Amino acid sequence: MTPQPENLVPSNPNTTFVILIAGVAALGGFLFGFDTAVINGAVIAL
Repeated sequence: MTPQPENLVPSNPNTTFVILIAGVAALGGFLFGFDTAVINGAVIAL
């Protein structure tokens, strides 16, 4: 009987990095929207 590999997929993928990148992207999107709203409010006041 030949030994079989236990897992073909790594048991501990680097999910922390993916979550960090997704969080930074979400924060960037939020700040872009907030900045757009602030600029729009300033244009109306001018």
